[in-house]
Amino acid sequence: MAKLHIKKGDTVYVNAGDDKGKTGRVLEVLVKKNRAVVEGINIVSKSTKPSAKYLREASSRLRPLCTSPTSMW
Repeated sequence: MAKLHIKKGDTVYVNAGDDKGKTGRVLEVLVKKNRAVVEGINIVSKSTKPSAKYLREASSRLRPLCTSPTSMW
């Protein structure tokens, strides 16, 4: 298993991608997948199917980000 250069609680800077130039705090590290969940980075909206219980809504989720385009801040 490879060791990653970031860990939970670190503040990282995104060097590439749609969120280039943003900084955020690492919430979770997925070592086997070489990914990390960063606060405020890589937010995706997910629509829910309408039903009798719930109306059609869109919710925001944090998705894991590859650790290679990140650096310590």
